[in-house]
Amino acid sequence: MVQIEHLEFISISKGFINKPFEVTNAWVEYQKAKGSNVLFFVDSIAQPQILCWSKIKKVKFIGEVLEVQGPIYKENVTTKQLYKFLNDFKDLPYKGVFINLGTVYNIELEVAFRKALFKRPIGQSSTSLTIVVQIDEFSPDTNWKRNVKSANQENFRFELKHKISIQDCKIIEELHYENSKIKKLGYTLDAKEIKALVEEDNIYVCFLYKDETPIAARIISIEENISYDVFACNSLESRKNGATQFLMQSVFEYLKSINVNHFDFSRIPLGKKGANGVYEFKKASRGDIVQYNGEWVFFANNKLRHLYYLYNLFVNKKDFY
Repeated sequence: MVQIEHLEFISISKGFINKPFEVTNAWVEYQKAKGSNVLFFVDSIAQPQILCWSKIKKVKFIGEVLEVQGPIYKENVTTKQLYKFLNDFKDLPYKGVFINLGTVYNIELEVAFRKALFKRPIGQSSTSLTIVVQIDEFSPDTNWKRNVKSANQENFRFELKHKISIQDCKIIEELHYENSKIKKLGYTLDAKEIKALVEEDNIYVCFLYKDETPIAARIISIEENISYDVFACNSLESRKNGATQFLMQSVFEYLKSINVNHFDFSRIPLGKKGANGVYEFKKASRGDIVQYNGEWVFFANNKLRHLYYLYNLFVNKKDFY
């Protein structure tokens, strides 16, 4: 494993296709805007097969850890190469390494993780399930169709934008704040940080207007043959008259027009208290339920793995999956 510079990461990442948005420069810039200190790694500069980036995070009671985005890897990579790359994390001067992979589950990757002495965390903080819609065969359930029919009676307008203004970012901030209160998300979006995210070429913003007033927004990333859900920002008004279904169907129609064949809803909070409505909404698209590679952790001292669980349980009061 070789540590590289940011510009090298940007250049090398162009050789990897259909990257999850978390492993694109857009997410790097977003995290940097939030104040994160970031590092970049590749297996080989001359012939890159495996790539990731990470941010340094200080965890109370534990110390500095790495939160890794990736790794992503080429199709012809071997289990041995993956193991060697993951095993090298153990030589870095951090108390732990956290990985949460939004790529389709690969048993060979699990073998590599376990050989490198990574384990599943005690208490899963995020879901490893998602729904992927095959856009050219999109056939939602009757409830979705009923909602879209209702939406067609309203004065809704869809607009897709690229590299939006700071004023649009402030609209997103306000919409998400309303959404955060409704769903009790525990986090909000900041307009300046969103601006850093949407400046990248793979990020698009989809607005929904009612009587020319923005009532919802969806931030998505578009790769070669797949689009990923990044942020959903829905006002209370957008929960009425099929507005959200209308917005997403408009997104699918746009993606189909540019020959992007898949849309990943980027995790479904199945089994989490109060989140069943989100799952039912995404399920109504009749996409395929897919399992990600999900969460893996390594601690030099195995007792820290248990301490981290207790910290999340009692201090952060996390609702585990």
